[in-house]
Amino acid sequence: MPAWWRPFAVELEGEPLARVRGGVEALRRALSRENVVDVVAYAFGDEAAGQRVIATIRLSLATNGATYSPGVGDAEPPALAAAALADQLAVAPDSELATLISLLVLSADYSERQPAIEGMRLADYAARQLEHRSASARRLVLAKADQPASELVSGALRSLEATREGEPTSLDWILAALAERIDEIAARIDDEHAILREQLRLQTWAMQAWCDAAEMAWSEVPAEARPIIAAVELAQRTHGTAPAIGADALLASVLDTVSGPLGDMLDAEGAVAAAGPYIAGSLRHAPHELLFPLASELARWRTEGSESYPTVARWLAPRGGSGPRREEMAIALQAYREALALRLLGHE
Repeated sequence: MPAWWRPFAVELEGEPLARVRGGVEALRRALSRENVVDVVAYAFGDEAAGQRVIATIRLSLATNGATYSPGVGDAEPPALAAAALADQLAVAPDSELATLISLLVLSADYSERQPAIEGMRLADYAARQLEHRSASARRLVLAKADQPASELVSGALRSLEATREGEPTSLDWILAALAERIDEIAARIDDEHAILREQLRLQTWAMQAWCDAAEMAWSEVPAEARPIIAAVELAQRTHGTAPAIGADALLASVLDTVSGPLGDMLDAEGAVAAAGPYIAGSLRHAPHELLFPLASELARWRTEGSESYPTVARWLAPRGGSGPRREEMAIALQAYREALALRLLGHE
């Protein structure tokens, strides 16, 4: 924390450091799905988003003894936002909120934006959190009970004769405990089956040469459309909200099959326009242009362009096809991040 604040000409120690830490922790506790998009955007320099969350930041500072009310143009508020995001990733890496933050942070990194704190490796923190979350969310938990069901029931019946804090153990309490245990085992079984189903779906998808979205072989899908379509199909086969383990390898295995070694540079606008006709039901929302660049471009394509692929070139003409050129894997991973982030936000 002190190193992060030195660029602001503030040497923190003692009470000043405690105040800043308190403000960061208070802001971290105030993070929610309702405000986190704006907090991340503000941490990466978007002042319009800052206007929407500055009141939350002021309140966080006020609860920790701050004597001033910062404005959006001040240097400290976006730095506090960035520090609060890093704090959430460190304190609760297994939370869905941390996963959403990581997806949004990496989206800002894709848009070539830097966090308000110079040298802060927020994108690195996010990548590590997603790796951890991908594995922890899919750790198989054996569904067997701690003891056989017959022993569990026998022990419960014997407890009818026992006392519990001086009170006879009631049959209602025993039945409730048994029901709770059964529910717990059932939940474990459901989780295990969901993980196994995901593994089967992903393995089948990576091995087949058929594109479901386009209803044709991957080799027949327009080359520019493949990265985004592949990302959407991977998201549809991903269980829950944590990215699939080895998502980049899964995408590479599908794209390698039809295009050879990855590395082709694609025009981002062309990739969106080519994929648009095949993904009408996906990436429909664009909560923020900085953090959802592909969904935002898709929204423009759906408004301005044709729904027919043969006329894509005509749609691109007024814009000149001058969008940033990126490797197809970078576009595929970004589309995958946006699909999962939209799922976490309740949009898809």
